[in-house]
Amino acid sequence: MSRTARFVWVLAAATALCFVALTALSDGLKVQVASQSVAIFDARFFGYGPAQARAYLAGSSPEQAASYLGVFRQLDTLFPVLLCLALLGAMGLNRAGTSRGGLWVGCACAVLYLLSDLSENAHVAGLIRAGASVTDAAVAQASLRTVVKWAALALSFCAILVFWARARRNAPAC
Repeated sequence: MSRTARFVWVLAAATALCFVALTALSDGLKVQVASQSVAIFDARFFGYGPAQARAYLAGSSPEQAASYLGVFRQLDTLFPVLLCLALLGAMGLNRAGTSRGGLWVGCACAVLYLLSDLSENAHVAGLIRAGASVTDAAVAQASLRTVVKWAALALSFCAILVFWARARRNAPAC
């Protein structure tokens, strides 16, 4: 295994550890709304509306807000950076047989994921700080970034699968 491949695997392992820590912390950030457990904003694949955001904010405690704005946010800033680097590394390792244009598109998806996740984090922190006085526009901006983040991440994983398949097809027979 090349040094680059080992480095990508270390990045992937660090990303997985960060994800496990975020998952454990996010359990404490769920709130009860109408006797249902509601996940944090970041975990909602299809976004959320103003009513959903206000219900979450109304159900969350000051301790949950402090936790989100503290250690959770720090880990949630590190995680997308690690994941983006791991995605780019996986694309680079499996680039054989992929055109420059295809590689560029895949890498652009990974970078879009990173930028949208970091932007989402800042917007969600704004929602948490605003609490009950959150505006519909602020919710719409945060929700849009959440949806873009998940779409870009899905496209990044699809690109890796396509690159991997092409690399295997073009690999010399043993």
